[in-house]
Amino acid sequence: MGTQGRKVTRTGDLDPRTPVLAGAGQASERLGQPGYRRRSPVDLAADAAWAALAGTGADPALVAAAIGAVAGVRQFEISSPVARAPLGRSDNYPRSVAARIGATPARAVLEVVGGQAPQHLVNEFAGAIAGGGSDVVLIFGSEAISTVEHYAEAEDRPDFSEHAGGSLEDRGYGLRGTASMHQAAHGLTGAPSQYALIENARRARLGQTRDEYAAAMGALFAPFTRVAAGNPHAAAPTLRSAAELITPTEANRLIADPYTRYLVAREKVNQGAAVLLMSIAAARRAGIPEDRWVFLHGHADLRERDLLDRADLSTSPAAVMAARHALAVAGVGTGDLATIDLYSCFPAPVFNICDGLATS
Repeated sequence: MGTQGRKVTRTGDLDPRTPVLAGAGQASERLGQPGYRRRSPVDLAADAAWAALAGTGADPALVAAAIGAVAGVRQFEISSPVARAPLGRSDNYPRSVAARIGATPARAVLEVVGGQAPQHLVNEFAGAIAGGGSDVVLIFGSEAISTVEHYAEAEDRPDFSEHAGGSLEDRGYGLRGTASMHQAAHGLTGAPSQYALIENARRARLGQTRDEYAAAMGALFAPFTRVAAGNPHAAAPTLRSAAELITPTEANRLIADPYTRYLVAREKVNQGAAVLLMSIAAARRAGIPEDRWVFLHGHADLRERDLLDRADLSTSPAAVMAARHALAVAGVGTGDLATIDLYSCFPAPVFNICDGLATS
């Protein structure tokens, strides 16, 4: 970004185009819990966006009016050509959310499918701000799968259909390389089976038995449940032991060897999240206190090879290279980190980045 490579001691020395994360927000609800309102994905994202605007410490309406671009993470129900939306959906998700908060952005983006989407959008639009192409950008994502599945066949089901006018930069599904006829012939048609293959390749490389590898997965994810148990927005705020995570039961069924249900991310959620990116100049104009500014010190975007084109299924070289490069751009090493937050729906990617950073 604009300050890369030089030490800055005062914010007044910074390029006014330097991007900062100025606000972040979350929204969630659970079936049958107090406050449950059957919110649509648009509603959840809009509530998260309002929380992000309020989190700036400035006038939310004033900040919303300054938003020049919005970018939405694609939901499950619009993640493939055959995906269904039983309760209906917006025909322009980003602009529906923008309308809820009174924003009229010049640009609206719908990102491709993938767990990388939130961080990629932060990287991309921070760069756009630094380059002078944007000033204020709102990024968000949401799912209401729990509500959708619960009410899909109900007589009193809500209608989430809505039309939002305006342009949309729809980047498509981004499914190239994730499926093929050859993979389908071998049963590799979904994420659990594909990641299970990666997991077993890693187990074989390490020379571990099934029990040894299962114990390692449980030890990796048990601390994650401790974090979830203390998070009011967690879909499963339950503290579980390593043994509980890996032991098959009626509630913790086997999904794909070596995964039990508790080891795989839960998709049946009602959650939304949003972040607000701004240039320093825009943040100052809006009156956002400097103690709310969060700087992006390092970033990277890489893509792994297609599954069956990889030389070694047991590793994630692109993910490790991306993590190392982001640290290098920031000028810090792993020893400087107080907290590492790694996202994945499955253990293998977390294992692989930890392995890679441990050797850097």
